Amino acid sequence: LVISNKVLLNTSLSDKAIVTMLTINGFKSNFDTITLTTENISSILYNKIKCTRKETEGIRDSIKELIENNILTPLYSEKNWYTFHTTDLTTVEEPFTLITVDEFEQLKDKPRLLRYFLVVVSTINNVSKVGFNTIEQLAHKSRIKDAGTIINYNRTLVEMGLLYIYN
Repeated sequence: LVISNKVLLNTSLSDKAIVTMLTINGFKSNFDTITLTTENISSILYNKIKCTRKETEGIRDSIKELIENNILTPLYSEKNWYTFHTTDLTTVEEPFTLITVDEFEQLKDKPRLLRYFLVVVSTINNVSKVGFNTIEQLAHKSRIKDAGTIINYNRTLVEMGLLYIYN
């Protein structure tokens, strides 16, 4: 799955909006447009066909947030249906961050941790596989105010086998 670094590092977006955009990017195809429903997205995020009203409204609010921040521009929208140009989705011509579906599946229930993981991955050099950001830099990029949270998230990601920290 791929997300634009411009979107990922936009600190005005909520964690849920980042996760929603990552999920929408997973639907990208070779067609000019894509039509999605809040139910499509929530069924992937919550692993069930029939989601609660609260879950569906959360996705609708995230899409609204992405639209208000000029990240997505609907060609058509009606209640829970949206049609977007696929050009709104991440392209390889701009800086982006890539994670596997397995990594997404492990973290999708924890939007804040998933966003943090995406930020960490975005700072790692592709050649050396090393990142040199400070805790403060990672905290700022992921909208986390507490350095202790960053330390706990690093520990959690290491325990999950998603991150390796060499001290």
